[in-house]
Amino acid sequence: MLPPEPNGTGKTLRFAVFDLDDTLYAPECGLWAAISSRIDRYLVEHAQVPPARVPALRRRYHRKFRTTLSGLLHANPALDADAYLQFVHAVPYAELLRTDPRLQRMLAQIALPMAIFTNADRMHAQRVLQCLGVEQFFEAVVDVRDMGFVSKPAPAAYSVLCARLGATPQQCVLFEDSLPNLQTAQLLGMVTVLVGKPGAPKSAAQHRLPDIHGAAELLQRLSSAAAG
Repeated sequence: MLPPEPNGTGKTLRFAVFDLDDTLYAPECGLWAAISSRIDRYLVEHAQVPPARVPALRRRYHRKFRTTLSGLLHANPALDADAYLQFVHAVPYAELLRTDPRLQRMLAQIALPMAIFTNADRMHAQRVLQCLGVEQFFEAVVDVRDMGFVSKPAPAAYSVLCARLGATPQQCVLFEDSLPNLQTAQLLGMVTVLVGKPGAPKSAAQHRLPDIHGAAELLQRLSSAAAG
């Protein structure tokens, strides 16, 4: 088990914060592809967007608002967000995700309290964690509802996270696959770890991992370097 560690800024790390999708599990499993397909269907079937316009609309929403839901809510504040989330997450989780013993062993080595920080909703997060067999390791889930549907990388989302944890940004280390989300975290003073994305620029984060299974080892190296 690892003790809290200095992060190089004179502060002590108190929380390990993990993004969920494409961070705790490999993108190749197909879960996000299945959800993305459901988002396309929602836009066509419920928002009456012509199929040919869906890709461009999603790109525009992602560029301006980071998620399709945030874009839809901006265009129509009366949108039923619960119905949207239920629709897009109606995917076969158990067929796409399996218990990950390696992930379980790695998380068991981390003594810092751990939290999930996701632009998805709590139900989706719980399903993912249950399928991976790791729900017992996370003391908190901060989801899109907690953020008031103001998604990462908006600084307000990180304020919600820190308030929920009772921590400052400098006391958190964030494991994340999204470069914009890491950029905000780094500007706020978090210790940042890019998971995956081998072609990303070196400036994307302070630390990099090919996959999440190296998180405990990275924390051990940071602790050893600080102690030395």
